[in-house]
Amino acid sequence: MTQGYVPFAHGGDWRGLGAYEQKLREAEAGAEALNLPAHSIHIAIEIAALQPELTPAHQYALILLILISMAALQEGSTRFPVTGSKAAEPIRRMLKAFCGSVPIDDAIAAIEALLETNVAQGVVGKTPDEYKPLLYLKPYIYQQRIRSAEAALSAKLANLIRQPAYPALNLSSIREALVDVGDRPRMLHGKPLMLSPEQSAAVQAALTARLTIISGGPGTGKTSIVLAILRVLARLGLASEDIILGAPTGKAAYRIRESFLDGLRQIPNPSATDQALIDNHPDPSTVHRLLGYSSSRDRFLYHRNNQLAHSVLIIDESSMLDLAMMERLLDAIRPDARLILLGDADQLPSVAAGAIFRDLLRTPGRRGEPSNPVALASMRLTRSYRLNQSGTAGTSLAKVSSAVNEGRTEVFDSTAPDGAVAFRDSIEALKFEGVEYLAGLPRASSGLLDRWYHEQVWGDRELHRLAQRDYELDASGGFAAAEQEYLNHLFTCLGRAKILCVTRVLDNG
Repeated sequence: MTQGYVPFAHGGDWRGLGAYEQKLREAEAGAEALNLPAHSIHIAIEIAALQPELTPAHQYALILLILISMAALQEGSTRFPVTGSKAAEPIRRMLKAFCGSVPIDDAIAAIEALLETNVAQGVVGKTPDEYKPLLYLKPYIYQQRIRSAEAALSAKLANLIRQPAYPALNLSSIREALVDVGDRPRMLHGKPLMLSPEQSAAVQAALTARLTIISGGPGTGKTSIVLAILRVLARLGLASEDIILGAPTGKAAYRIRESFLDGLRQIPNPSATDQALIDNHPDPSTVHRLLGYSSSRDRFLYHRNNQLAHSVLIIDESSMLDLAMMERLLDAIRPDARLILLGDADQLPSVAAGAIFRDLLRTPGRRGEPSNPVALASMRLTRSYRLNQSGTAGTSLAKVSSAVNEGRTEVFDSTAPDGAVAFRDSIEALKFEGVEYLAGLPRASSGLLDRWYHEQVWGDRELHRLAQRDYELDASGGFAAAEQEYLNHLFTCLGRAKILCVTRVLDNG
């Protein structure tokens, strides 16, 4: 390495290895603040070493740039602004963690000089088709593999959308099947569960479009939509073997299965087609499993050269799918397949980079029209059937959840005029209804948990009665309708007793 010197205004002479190593150790220490593992610095150093003959200052700037790209991915972003006005605040936030004793303005200037002079052209490309670790497409820095995955996914989505509607299905047949499904509704607590207009629209879109994106919060009826889609497809002659039900996690896949079977059992007058669906239904699995992932080989069985034979894929909790997994999923489905993605764009984001589900949702154009073809088959469910907004408690929950989704913090101001949040000054003042805010509660205090347990768990006589019943499987290996009703009520009671935490650590974990 050439020991030339590009000075920082306040950084000192870096020709001494000790000073340079100190900067790297400071960057290593700052990685944890951005949720990066400590060894990230070593990966960044190895990548930077691919560019020979860099001065220590240029090499340090390149290492910072690599670390920024890694931290951005960890935060869920596929790109990060590093120059220009868009970078003013974001890059300072990143460098505050990495720079230590190096002034942030000097680090920014060094990164800009590195990109402007093109001295790291072996590591940083400047056009989309270059095969280099990083791509600088002004003003953003990308990791090349992520940019490539985005482009591949975009092309696959475009190809899927361009495909004509499934030829075996026509509108009149769909309408007839929907009418029959509507004439045989599920019954819950003696009341029929009919599809709402927005749910019916979602079902029809899923039956006619190649790609459908359906987003809705808790209780908006996504499970009812999946059940209706499957019942209609069965009436249209599609075999269960042609349909895949999937989800990102095993827990979500199990929940789909239970909800789906519960829904079928709640039909008091099932048709022969419904009964056949109960006896032979699609078995939900994780997306990894349906793609045939092998952990020992770190490979997928199904891909572009060995695609899934199924003609309909329904994926729940799709907001949890990251860029890489969504791209693999699109890779593995037939060109003439139908893909139905359900989830909540305002909840359960993907763990890794890329909020694909959210980005595919309808976004209005300048005159209110959809801004892209994907939007033609995407919709948001807005009505919650789980949240009763007729009372004060339900209204406050609706207002606060809406504010949180929109990033509005003024709802938590005690002087807010709408009073959606009730501010309590003690544990004793809590009413356990609506949205209550209790400030200054020490983590070590068990008073809140004690009161919650005694009132919501121990004090719930219905919960105890249901928990002490004996539940027996019938000859088919399931539960009779009455038994299932008791079990559903038991789990509803247990759900009310749960305490959800914002984090796993600190005062809110």
